[in-house]
Amino acid sequence: MENVDIYILKINDINDNYDYLYNNLSIDDKKEVDKYKINKDKLLHLGSIYLKRKYIKGDIYNNEYGKPLNDNISFNISHSNEYVIIGISKTNIGIDIEYIKDIKDNLINYCLSDNEKNNLNKYNFYYFWTRKEAYFKLLGKGILYKEIKNIDTLKLNNIYFESTKIDNYYLSIAKENEFTFNIDYVSIIE
Repeated sequence: MENVDIYILKINDINDNYDYLYNNLSIDDKKEVDKYKINKDKLLHLGSIYLKRKYIKGDIYNNEYGKPLNDNISFNISHSNEYVIIGISKTNIGIDIEYIKDIKDNLINYCLSDNEKNNLNKYNFYYFWTRKEAYFKLLGKGILYKEIKNIDTLKLNNIYFESTKIDNYYLSIAKENEFTFNIDYVSIIE
């Protein structure tokens, strides 16, 4: 069975090492980071670049929908609040992490299938939301909001999910084959 490696980088570590990380970027990567006006967004984007450079060897390019790809390995990146994560796999992968916070009922009605709503007593909203995002990222097309309610992550055929709660976050992984996963926290060492 295939194993998926998940690496988590905390925003505080990115902030503490900002100068080192930023000064080691290419000119193009600096332009990307500088596009963000909010400091937290800059840090999350910088963390994404760091994780890609640390774990992905070879060229990274995007498909027509913007999903980053590599000829040697499959990977996917997500970030939320204080965490940036990368999932690495031999085969196609979608991954999402979301900070758990209060949500409004209209969001539940907009996003969840009837079957998922019926299972909210067993699972948290973010359990379903991260699975949906991971699924769309697996497809490589981004989230299709007009279709989101029609996707029932409890009934998808030939899609395998793993979801877990980490601190105050939900993390979900989607793949087209069965898998195991491990999670490691990483730190930036200059």
